[in-house]
Amino acid sequence: MNDTSLETFDDEKIGWTIQRVLGVVVVVALFAFWIWAFSPWAPNDKADGITDKAFLEKADASCATMQNELNALPRALETTTATARADVIARSKAPLESMIAEIRGAAASLQGRDADLVDQWLTDWQTYSNDRQAYAVVLRSDERALFLVTQRGTGQITKTMDGFSRVNDLPNCLVPTDV
Repeated sequence: MNDTSLETFDDEKIGWTIQRVLGVVVVVALFAFWIWAFSPWAPNDKADGITDKAFLEKADASCATMQNELNALPRALETTTATARADVIARSKAPLESMIAEIRGAAASLQGRDADLVDQWLTDWQTYSNDRQAYAVVLRSDERALFLVTQRGTGQITKTMDGFSRVNDLPNCLVPTDV
């Protein structure tokens, strides 16, 4: 074999091929995209995000009142008898129902997708409140009763309720942990 027929690898012969240019462009574009995505200029369109910030402030304030009223009650888990626990859970109905009614009233001004999302969220809150009251009734006759929350798909509705609250920056609207 003739040595002149073999090409040697020479760094100086390697230039800017189309593949290299495309590779550099892709890397720079990906880098720029992630910088933009985490910047304040990127859109903040959340799947369940509510656009009416005034409504969100009212809702969070209503939830804060509800949480404060529940925190003023004895914790159901700290009660000494099933009947006492059922009594505390029954007393928790008023703050929950009041919060749901206040937020429903504030939501009357919402339209379109925002109104639909809030309606579903409040329907879940009503179901959760009903689940709590059903548990209180059962607890009076069965001290070993378990608190069961309505299911949605493979999880409890409380998961979607909390997800909605987190997406919309409603920390006071997370499901209470008093039961």
